[in-house]
Amino acid sequence: AGVRVVTTNTFRADPVTVERARRGKTHLALARTAVTLAREAVQAVSPERDVLVAGYVGPAGDCYQPGRVPEGGALRQHHWRRVWAQVCAGADLVLVETMNTVREAVAALEAARAWLTAAVSFLCAPDARLLSGETIHEAVAAVEPFEPLAILVNCCAPPVASQALEALIESTDRPTGIYANGRGRPDDELGWRFEGGTSDRDYVREARHWLDMGARLIGGCCGTSPRTIQKLA
Repeated sequence: AGVRVVTTNTFRADPVTVERARRGKTHLALARTAVTLAREAVQAVSPERDVLVAGYVGPAGDCYQPGRVPEGGALRQHHWRRVWAQVCAGADLVLVETMNTVREAVAALEAARAWLTAAVSFLCAPDARLLSGETIHEAVAAVEPFEPLAILVNCCAPPVASQALEALIESTDRPTGIYANGRGRPDDELGWRFEGGTSDRDYVREARHWLDMGARLIGGCCGTSPRTIQKLA
């Protein structure tokens, strides 16, 4: 589809979830499989392209419920284990994403910088705030000391993401970007329901606006597809 970075399919391949599922696989094994599949796909489809594999490290709790973020030592231990799995699997970089609190983004970046470079992405509500109520400015100030490759916004509607991008650009000189949600909406039973939302045509129009604003990276989150990414490229 023209991407320069692909993300591992490890959204819920975290130690707690995997151990609870009791499927006979460890989170380390799943991370290795995910990185291998990503590299095999790149080699099969675009062997001539220099495509990086980003190891996905997501929230320890529920994306949309900041109150479920673990406290203190448990949070740090969770992310050290999660990042270490991506390191062992051979990811090129870590993508800390869908962070709904500042403290969890800091914990994950602290773990990541011990071994790999990392980008960080926040899940935002309207008015350029994280779901926790913290501002984008506060989030940027907290993560900049870790020198992330980029600071991004993901997993929200394009208009919400645009507000957050404007605040990001005002708050940092580091590369910024967006990968917002496309067609559909969250669903408690299915995870995602492909009804309503933003069509590919509208998403690409929004992406042109993001580039004009100064975004350096664009992509797609829930409700986008390879076709969406191809149109972006």
